[in-house]
Amino acid sequence: MSSPPIDSMSSAAKTPDVAAMLRNILSFINFDLSFAPGATTGSIVEDGVSDDTALIGMLIGFLVCSILGFLMLIDVALKMVYLAYIYICEFTPWAKAEELQRRERAVTLKETLVEKKARRVKMDVEIEASAQLVQIHREAMLSAERKLKELNFGKQLIEEREEHLALEEQELIRSATVNNEQDVY
Repeated sequence: MSSPPIDSMSSAAKTPDVAAMLRNILSFINFDLSFAPGATTGSIVEDGVSDDTALIGMLIGFLVCSILGFLMLIDVALKMVYLAYIYICEFTPWAKAEELQRRERAVTLKETLVEKKARRVKMDVEIEASAQLVQIHREAMLSAERKLKELNFGKQLIEEREEHLALEEQELIRSATVNNEQDVY
């Protein structure tokens, strides 16, 4: 099998003859088959690769490349769809309006939480103030009870003193009466 020159072109369209190009490429590739028993070293073209086999190999390669290219196109298309989705969600007016509404809801929620916290703090302050008032009232009541006890004790002492004075007065009156009676006799 003789291979045509590398620059062989088909005469009709001045395009390279595919089979001739494949043969030229394969003639430069040498496979080392020395690891296989009984194999001889040489090029594939010299080992008898027919044009049909080379054409089938080329078609398989073309199909693999086509499938890979198609998968790459699908990948690019999916990325474009994703980018379009992001653009629509982030940069269109209605998406901006939704974002503003979401932010307004977040601000409203924060305001509500702040109001609840303020109410809770106010209630805590009121509870603490009322607890302090109760404590002050309790201390005032205890102080009043002590003063009342002191007053009662003082009143009791005064009453006892009055009774004692009344008894002394009666005794003095009796003794004076007895002395007057003795003077009269």
